[in-house]
Amino acid sequence: MNDRRIIPERWQTWRSELLEIFERVKTIADGVERGIDHEHLPSTQSRILEAARNSIHREAFRVMVFGDFSSGKSTLINALLGEDILPRSANPTTAFTTVVSRADERSARLSRDIENSPEMVDVVSIEEFQRQVELRLDEEGQTMRSPYVHGAVYGPFPILSAGVELIDSAGVNEDPERERVTMNYLPLVDAVIYVTLAKAAFKQQDQNYYLDLLRKHGHDDIFFVVNQVDEIEDRDRADVESRCRAIARKMNRRSDPRIYFTSAKQALLARTDPAKADLEAGSNVPALEDALRAFFREGRDRLKLQRPAEVVRQEIFRLREKVRRQREVLDRNAKDLRTILDSKGEVRHNIEHTLRLIELTLKNWTDQSTALLRQQTETFLRKKSEEVDAWAARGRTDVHISRILPAGRRTAAVKLNERLATELDRQMRAFTLDQLNAFIAERQDHLQGELLPVLRDYAIQMEQLEEGLFSTPRTIDDATLRRWLTNMTTSAVTRVEASPKTAQNAGLGILVGGTGAGAALGVFAAVGVASTTAVAAVAAPLVLSVVAIPVVIRHFTNRRVQQDAVREFRQELTNNAGLIAEEYAGKLHSELRRSTDSLYRELEARFREPITAVENAIAAAKQDATKVEDMRSQLHRWEASLAAIEETAGKLAARMLANA
Repeated sequence: MNDRRIIPERWQTWRSELLEIFERVKTIADGVERGIDHEHLPSTQSRILEAARNSIHREAFRVMVFGDFSSGKSTLINALLGEDILPRSANPTTAFTTVVSRADERSARLSRDIENSPEMVDVVSIEEFQRQVELRLDEEGQTMRSPYVHGAVYGPFPILSAGVELIDSAGVNEDPERERVTMNYLPLVDAVIYVTLAKAAFKQQDQNYYLDLLRKHGHDDIFFVVNQVDEIEDRDRADVESRCRAIARKMNRRSDPRIYFTSAKQALLARTDPAKADLEAGSNVPALEDALRAFFREGRDRLKLQRPAEVVRQEIFRLREKVRRQREVLDRNAKDLRTILDSKGEVRHNIEHTLRLIELTLKNWTDQSTALLRQQTETFLRKKSEEVDAWAARGRTDVHISRILPAGRRTAAVKLNERLATELDRQMRAFTLDQLNAFIAERQDHLQGELLPVLRDYAIQMEQLEEGLFSTPRTIDDATLRRWLTNMTTSAVTRVEASPKTAQNAGLGILVGGTGAGAALGVFAAVGVASTTAVAAVAAPLVLSVVAIPVVIRHFTNRRVQQDAVREFRQELTNNAGLIAEEYAGKLHSELRRSTDSLYRELEARFREPITAVENAIAAAKQDATKVEDMRSQLHRWEASLAAIEETAGKLAARMLANA
């Protein structure tokens, strides 16, 4: 078979050219943004641009299987792999996003943070991975949170050529948290397999939001899979296929979009049960598999660059629009501009009032959320202090403390503390994963209900402001407003969950009974047990480690019974629950403030941008004609440079397409 995969030398040349285009666009973007606002912050599009640039440097080729919950994503991947690796059910089953890669030996890894820090990654069996990745329900039927945020599975899977990774996403349209994780992966993947159910294929929400979002991330060459087609009546199948093909053409740059009507379940049954092998032919998965193999062999290197090229094309378009708007006001008569701007006084006042209301609402929401979380955390810790005796009882061995030498007493003390601290660490992680995420989801709903009407006022007022100043005022739709709020809270809670040393980073300046954390650490050094303490993901275990070990050692050294040491540990936890809760909630508060401040500054920058552009044009006209001409010349140079870059990018894209 003729292997049409792009030769490495050509790919490296294209890669270098594209990286140079990114740098040229970034330089102009910085100039254009600073020309409007000297204190500008990176826009959402510029962050997407940066993620796309970074993806060029990554060696692995990542393909995300994306779609509604329970649309058969995991079943499809299992069918492609030829075995039951990922859980599947009629109900939502995938607790976190999983990366499947090729390797000689089977193994799995589970990570408790988004950074894949070595200390936060557990190497587990395939069976343990399967147990952890499957969503489970508690006694009340509520979803239990997994302690892991993503996983990885390795094995000799024939469908995956070297360097190709399949990503099983947690799905959309079911759980906000798992949807946010899925969305956060989008800038990191190179291609998408979009799975939709045959009975509800391409719902309007999918077309208006999710598919549009995929395009914004440069994914315009998608594999569409319409799954469970075997559940469609034969008389309806032709109409379903016709409608789906029409939508796929609209959502894809290809005139012949890659769309496959499959039954992943039938294919999986055929490949895992020899008695049902005859089901495979009607599943249509073999056709999809052949197309994917050819794509991995021939098209992946091209698409590895093609998607970032599409992102940079969108950024060029955005920048050219900004330059056009600035040139538009420069070409207007300064007196007319001043008259129009002065007539906008009431609108400007209304926007400023709305911005103050937004700022106050965000501040109050952050303060209230922090106070509520502090209260919940303290209540949780005080409740857990009642369980310390039970923790200590697990694995206890009866020893005569009075007969143990001082060194032995220290060892026994450390072992007891390790048991208590480890259990507290586990309980605090469960609290973070279960209650914190549920708490944030509830607070997010509260914020949307309170702030969305105000943001809608802002959007309307901004359109009124730009009317008359620009020929085409910009609009902000509801989906964008909701996405701002979702991204804001998601980024904050993700940073809290991902921080492996919250209390250490905060300094641990907590005094307990006149003994500071630094002094307690000094005791560690003296008895040689510092390295044995558990490193926790949240504040409580860290604080208790530096507080409780010296206390436990003191009791063992004084030959008191084990119960006295446990009682002291429990008392320390009770006494310091408020301080620990304050440390924990303080971390969330700082992250929420960072995110809310960022949102406010972005809204304010959107307000200042058109006013600044108009005032700069008026000021330049007042100085002299030379100033205006200098500004026009600069804008002209940017526009010419962007046009040249666009032409270069177009030629590069054409060369890549010629090898498609």
